[in-house]
Amino acid sequence: MATVHGTKQALRNELERVLSSACFARSQGLSRLLRFLVERQVEGRESELKESIIGVEVYGRRPDYDPKLDSTVRSEVARLRARLDKYYSTEGSQDLLIIDLPKGAYVPRFRQPDATPPVQRVSG
Repeated sequence: MATVHGTKQALRNELERVLSSACFARSQGLSRLLRFLVERQVEGRESELKESIIGVEVYGRRPDYDPKLDSTVRSEVARLRARLDKYYSTEGSQDLLIIDLPKGAYVPRFRQPDATPPVQRVSG
């Protein structure tokens, strides 16, 4: 089944490319968070991408924990956004698909880069 921006496999391939990068290699926590968010979105389970569910599923919080008193999820998602920005401005600058986490949301979006590099013409 295809999604708006490609097949599920293409989205998973991009996830694996990001997770295998040097930017994410030593960050198990951010890698686990990104995998959880992308897999749930790809599986069509966006309704599960809420702060309270992420806290329980990714960070082992008790089911009755109060996200208003524990800012772990918000803090880690902010760190993840920054790490993704770093990845796509360095190692992932040539990737044809970008995983984006819009501010104020936990559902990732997949998009193509805004601009493609200009093609160099060889004069001869």
